[in-house]
Amino acid sequence: MEKSTPAAGSWVQRKAVRPVLILAGCSSVILGAIGILLPGLPTTPFLLLAAALFAKSSPALYDILIRSRVFGPYIEEWRRYRSIRPHVRYAAAIVVVLGLCLSLSVTSISTPWKIANVILGIVGLCVVFRIPVRRSP
Repeated sequence: MEKSTPAAGSWVQRKAVRPVLILAGCSSVILGAIGILLPGLPTTPFLLLAAALFAKSSPALYDILIRSRVFGPYIEEWRRYRSIRPHVRYAAAIVVVLGLCLSLSVTSISTPWKIANVILGIVGLCVVFRIPVRRSP
């Protein structure tokens, strides 16, 4: 009677899933970077997702993300305190509101798109104001 080796099956499964996790992590980083510029699209959740995906699939990409001058400090602060500082909250809210006002007043998009922008802006503000604030430095 032959024994099946579960390790062989899991190796194949991990080998097949790794590129998918890396692709999803890269997509999350791109969405997080876009979120810096677009109101309503959150940045931190995408970066945290990317860090988790890279931790499972590519230690090298995880290290690059964590050591990034742009994204690394935000990820580290979130990991350490699970909160944001008050000025970050207010800056995010201002960026969402200004971006929303700019997109509604300058562009000539149709009403359904304007409504979608407003909804996304409100969702973004709700996310920002649900995150705990850390008062001490």
